[in-house]
Amino acid sequence: MPKGFAASALVLCFFSAPAPAAQTSADGPLTTMVKAIQADDYREPCDDKYGPLRLEIAAALDARADAIAAFNRQPLPASGAVEAQPAPEYRAVKLGPTYVMVKSSGFVASKESWVTATNGWADIAKFYAAMKSDPVNENWDGLNGWVRGVLVDDTERVKNGKIFALDETTGGAIEALRPSVEACWKDSACAAIALTAAQRALLASQGYYAQLFSRIEAASNPAERRARIAEFGLRLREDYGTYAFVKSPHVRATGPGQYEVAIDAGPFAEAAEETRAYIESVWRAPGRQVKVVFKSRAEHPDLFSLKLEKGAGGRSFVDYGAKEVVLFPGVRATAIAHEVGHVLGFPDVYFTIWDGEACVYGTRKNKQDLMSDPNSGAVLDAHWQKLAEKYPLAVENSRSGK
Repeated sequence: MPKGFAASALVLCFFSAPAPAAQTSADGPLTTMVKAIQADDYREPCDDKYGPLRLEIAAALDARADAIAAFNRQPLPASGAVEAQPAPEYRAVKLGPTYVMVKSSGFVASKESWVTATNGWADIAKFYAAMKSDPVNENWDGLNGWVRGVLVDDTERVKNGKIFALDETTGGAIEALRPSVEACWKDSACAAIALTAAQRALLASQGYYAQLFSRIEAASNPAERRARIAEFGLRLREDYGTYAFVKSPHVRATGPGQYEVAIDAGPFAEAAEETRAYIESVWRAPGRQVKVVFKSRAEHPDLFSLKLEKGAGGRSFVDYGAKEVVLFPGVRATAIAHEVGHVLGFPDVYFTIWDGEACVYGTRKNKQDLMSDPNSGAVLDAHWQKLAEKYPLAVENSRSGK
C-alpha cells in the first residue's frame, strides 16, 4: 500500500468529511531537506540520479542565504516601491514587516484556460550552470524560489507518500465511483465492488485508480480482498479532500452577493488596511464583494491567522492544522488573495503529476482561475455561486437588507 497508510488507518470512516492535506514548508536550510529525501527508503531512481546535484545546489543556496535575504530586503523608498524585481513586470511594495510583488501595469486576467507546464531538476541544473558564478542577484533569488518549490514536491512525494496522479478530471471520477465503493466497504460480506460499464470505463481512464482496483481483483483470498477494498476506499477518501470545499464558521453572508471573512492579521496588523485592500481588490465583482474583518485569535482561538516566514522564496500555503496562512517575503499580492480563498473554503485547482521515468513534474492549471493560478487567474462566477451555495444569507439579514 502507498506509504503513509498504516494498517490501523484502514478502519477510518470513509464517510467522514475529508480534511485538506497539510503541506510541507520550504523554510530553513535546503540541505536539510535534501539529505532527508536522500536518506529515505522510499526515494526513487530519479532521486538517486539527481541526488548529488540537488545537494550541490542546495548547499550553494544555503551558503548565500543571508545575501539572498539581504537582496530581498533592499531599502524601499518612501513611496514603498523599488525597481529590483524578480520578474520585469513586477515591483516590490512594502507591506508591514515585509514586501509583496505587485504587477507594475495592473492585473489583467488571462484568457487562456488549461495549460501544462513541466518542471524538474534537469531544468534547474541548466539554469544553475549558467548563473552559478554570478554574484547574488535576481538569478540567485529566482533559483532560491524555484528550488524551494520543487523540494516541497520532492518531500511530499518521498517523505509523505503523496500521490501525484490527480488532475482536473479525477474529482468527477471519484464522485462517480464513491457510491459503489462505499456500499461494498460498509458491507463486511462484500468481496467485489459492483461497477457499471460506465464506471469501469471511467476507472480505465484513471491510471492510478485502475491499478489499485486491479489489486482487488488479483487478491488471493477474502481477507486480502477486503483489505484491498479498504485501501481503495481510503485512497478515494483522501483524494476527495483535494476537491472538497471546506465551509468555515468565520465566513458569513452580510447581504446579496456580500460576504465577510474573519482572520487574525498576525504580523501584518501594522499594515492591516493595506493587507485588507490587496485581498478585497481581488475578491470583488460588480454587486459582489468579500470583505475582510481582522480579529484576534486571543479572543477567537479557531481563527486562521496570517503568518510570515523568515526566508524568502518559499511557496505560500495554508496550514489547516495550525490554522495559519503561511506567507513568505516577496509573495505576489494576488497569491495572498489565493490563500485567503482557502480560508473561504476553496481547494486548490492546480494539479501536479509526477513522471518517474522522465523525472519531471507536470503541473496542470487553469490560467483563468485564481484558485488555479494566482498569477493570472481571477475570481470567477463559479466562485461566487459556490459562496452563495455554502453561505446562504440569513433570513433576518435578508429581511432587514443587511
